Amino acid sequence: MIRELKVAKASQNITFETISSKMYGDTDIELSAEATSGLVVTLQSNYPDIAGILNGKLHIVSAGVVTITATQPGNNNFLPAEKSQEVVISKAPLTVTAMISRAKKANQIQYLPYPIRVL
Repeated sequence: MIRELKVAKASQNITFETISSKMYGDTDIELSAEATSGLVVTLQSNYPDIAGILNGKLHIVSAGVVTITATQPGNNNFLPAEKSQEVVISKAPLTVTAMISRAKKANQIQYLPYPIRVL
């Protein structure tokens, strides 16, 4: 008598450290994601022109909103798993400093593209 035994694949979960809001100009951020199976987890950005994954780090390219997805495709023993999170990347503040020493008559600074009145 021959009997067939089927073993179901085990589920796995991904632990993906929360990424706080970032600002354009921030240095690359180390990302941490692990699967309960111990298998390798891959990270991917839905908009790499805003922020991509470079050597396991989040590399900010511009301001915007991206979704970072951690995936583990599974194998003969484990089902696939996926976990995503949204990251908001704000614009960097812009500071303009006028030099009073460059002011001319009528208190206008002429070297900037737009006149600025000095009070």
